[in-house]
Amino acid sequence: MKLFKIITSILFFDIVLMTSCNQDLLETSPLDQIAETSVFVDQDLAKAYVNGIYVNLDKSFQKRMKAVFCDEAHRRDDNSVLNFNKCLITSDVIPSWNHENWNSLYSLIRSCNVFLEKIDKASFDKDPLKGEVIFLRAWLYHNLLRLYGGVPLVTKAYVLSDDFSIARNTYEECVKFVSGECDAAASLLPATQTGDNLGRVTKGAALALKSRVLLHAASDLFNTTVFPSYSNPALIGYTTGTRASRWQAAKDAAKAVIDMNLYSLYKANPAPGDNIAQNYTDVFLTKYTS
Repeated sequence: MKLFKIITSILFFDIVLMTSCNQDLLETSPLDQIAETSVFVDQDLAKAYVNGIYVNLDKSFQKRMKAVFCDEAHRRDDNSVLNFNKCLITSDVIPSWNHENWNSLYSLIRSCNVFLEKIDKASFDKDPLKGEVIFLRAWLYHNLLRLYGGVPLVTKAYVLSDDFSIARNTYEECVKFVSGECDAAASLLPATQTGDNLGRVTKGAALALKSRVLLHAASDLFNTTVFPSYSNPALIGYTTGTRASRWQAAKDAAKAVIDMNLYSLYKANPAPGDNIAQNYTDVFLTKYTS
């Protein structure tokens, strides 16, 4: 009887121990993933998340030669995508490129939206990283705007229960959004980056992007009637306001960059014996210049 009690006790404690172990096993965090709740409260993890957005820029529109979106660098074989190159006045058929760029750019925009929705819970100084992500989202929308004209402005991370049907915003609304995002980013970003942060977004980069977007917006590209029969002209250009005010906005944005007094023309006054062509080449080949 005593032996029976001993065996029963051992079995009981084994069962308790196994149950406890199994519970611990179920509560074990995966070793190949980091919980979302951990990412946005830890400065290093939050920075790593932003690094992932930077890295994936190369997998979207930015990595490709811009020339392939016009007649400059298309293939020259007898392919249906080359109607423009064959002097046929029709739209080039490049659905796979457009589909890929649309998807990849909006995928990165969602990553930006997730960050911006979560980061305010962090207790560390989040402003610089927040400024970077606001800029990156503006940069992505700027590229969509260049490719497609007015696009849907999505500023939240959709979940499965959301309604995914959203109308395109007008060209003017998109320009206003990107310009405002650049201002918001500039207010949070440092004027310079140093050390390991060299290459990350700066205040000057945000203001320069605003200048570029507003310069394009004031140009002939978006202020002349190109397709008079198109039913939605507001998607591909301005239909309200004055062009003079748009030029003034572009001028003011460019002046804001100049007034930072951080940038100058590279070798604007060449030294005696300088090779001018080499100076020009160095602008593109030297990693950091004025």
